[in-house]
Amino acid sequence: QISRFDMAQTLQRLQACAPQHGLTVIACWSAKQAGVGSTAAGPEGGRRDAERAGSVLVFATRAGGTPVLMNDERALPDLPLSLRLRPRADGRAEVLLPPDSLFYGADLPYEVIRELTELPGLVAQALA
Repeated sequence: QISRFDMAQTLQRLQACAPQHGLTVIACWSAKQAGVGSTAAGPEGGRRDAERAGSVLVFATRAGGTPVLMNDERALPDLPLSLRLRPRADGRAEVLLPPDSLFYGADLPYEVIRELTELPGLVAQALA
């Protein structure tokens, strides 16, 4: 979904709405803060790479912790209870929900699946 707000405001609004949906933010990773792309491309190129990469907001379940899914031992981990944000050229942010295909065949407890269904409502409320 496209936010009418910039990255910082969108992150702030999502974090503020999370408790109303029974979710707790346990991590907010920003490529910009992590210095992504600040190597051979030089400081200017690195800054642009980091801005394109965006941020990830990770939520905890009501029971604590967050599920991590992996197809096999060589796969990159997926965090289903998370939202990805990326900046748009017009200065607004885009919020990406985890794809439904991520959960098919996953052995997730009912409580976690219920919490996953809160994410679209949380995004809608935060972007309103």
